[in-house]
Amino acid sequence: MTISCDEDEKAPTESNTPDSTVQYFTRDNEYVKRRIFDLGHPDEFGIGDSVVELQVYQRIQEDERPPTAIYAMLWVDPNNKDIGEGQNEDYSSGYEGVDLIPPEEFMIFCIPALNQYNIIFRENQWDLSLGIWMRVARSDGTVYEVGQLDSTVADLRMIYSGQQNPTYATWDLMWRNAYVTPKNAACEVIGLRIFRGDYGTEMSDSNLSYQLESGGSTDDEYLKLLGLDQYNDLLADRWPDGKLDCRAEVYRPDWGLVIFPHRRPFASDTTFTDVDGVETPYLFEQTPEIYDSDDIGAPQFSKYYLRIEYTVR
Repeated sequence: MTISCDEDEKAPTESNTPDSTVQYFTRDNEYVKRRIFDLGHPDEFGIGDSVVELQVYQRIQEDERPPTAIYAMLWVDPNNKDIGEGQNEDYSSGYEGVDLIPPEEFMIFCIPALNQYNIIFRENQWDLSLGIWMRVARSDGTVYEVGQLDSTVADLRMIYSGQQNPTYATWDLMWRNAYVTPKNAACEVIGLRIFRGDYGTEMSDSNLSYQLESGGSTDDEYLKLLGLDQYNDLLADRWPDGKLDCRAEVYRPDWGLVIFPHRRPFASDTTFTDVDGVETPYLFEQTPEIYDSDDIGAPQFSKYYLRIEYTVR
């Protein structure tokens, strides 16, 4: 199976007869966890490279060892084992080990602009360490492997550590910029707005969906500031239209996800420029703590939330 880096497509849509509207809220710290990962570290893949083979393994539960399990070492970089001292994980003896995740449980995709290969699982994975072995074809015709499966103890690249330590080199391989939406809902029936508001105030009419600037300007909707509204879908121009962009890089109905352009959207100084060269301001009040905290610690730092409305058809 060769995975090439193709251009992104427009998000698929459906059209049916409307019935009723459902509304729910998702806090900024409630991003999807353990579902989307980078396969490589920054600048690892070159233009024209392709992943020709991939195997994904998950640490087994300590109280059960299936017959398909193998012994393995999980390395930050299995091809340079001096990297990541103290972060590598040993599952090479006793009842330890890793087990192969069936290929139908995930898919590989590519982001051309970033020259990065990624993996998305059908469902969120258990909080257990993940490792990969892959074969990559370079644009110059050479092929190299990340890790090895030939010995009694495999060497795998760790893409997630169950230790949940933000200082680990693998921490940023997991995406923290995707949020759950109704699966297979057409883009046209999704109403998404982003508000600034504390926990428990999601129903308040006083929470703002735009960022106030000096002079009290109200033109900068958070949806636009954070990159989910960059285009006019009718004109295909880079001209915000006040709605979620129906583009596959930000909305995937087949995955049931909305994906912000920046990996840490609520802690980013990224700006976006329209067809006329007008640049958005950056997000003034940021919440970097939600990206470097565990599930228990992050909620106290939350300042924003998504309000998602959709039509049931």
